[in-house]
Amino acid sequence: MKPALAPSTIMIGFLGQLVWIRIGCKGSVDCSHELRQFIELMVTEGRHKMVIDLDSCPGMDSTFMGTLAGISLRLRQVPGGSLDIVNAGERNLQSLRELGLDHILNVDCNGSLWAKERQMMGESLQEPLPLAPADEQSRRVTMTEAHEALCQVNRENIPRFRDVLELLRESRPE
Repeated sequence: MKPALAPSTIMIGFLGQLVWIRIGCKGSVDCSHELRQFIELMVTEGRHKMVIDLDSCPGMDSTFMGTLAGISLRLRQVPGGSLDIVNAGERNLQSLRELGLDHILNVDCNGSLWAKERQMMGESLQEPLPLAPADEQSRRVTMTEAHEALCQVNRENIPRFRDVLELLRESRPE
């Protein structure tokens, strides 16, 4: 079983119905399940506007980016739902563009989106609600759904992730 996220890995803050989530680690499979679980909890509570702050995120793997894509697709089904990405930095922005996610995610490239809220959230972020860490089955489901979302949002990703999806599907327990 994987350990729970360290308190400083993902920080959250609330401004009315807005949920601010700062990723303080590499965006990877290791935090994707917990992020998705947290977003689902927020949607269940009626919070549909999310900001993912990548200021402290040095890079992202395909599972994490697929999780962002899946979250974006999920929030588009909810009236008033949105997912915005701020403080992506050049490396993360390039990764999002390479997979075509800049077409479904509202990525702030010039620092103008949520400018006032950025200042307000800077000091008031706190650790997220404690969530159960992913077991191997949950981790595999998260990886599968993330890569399926990548293929759904950009058909050019299908050949990139065909083998990954095939391996993930083959490794499912009967």
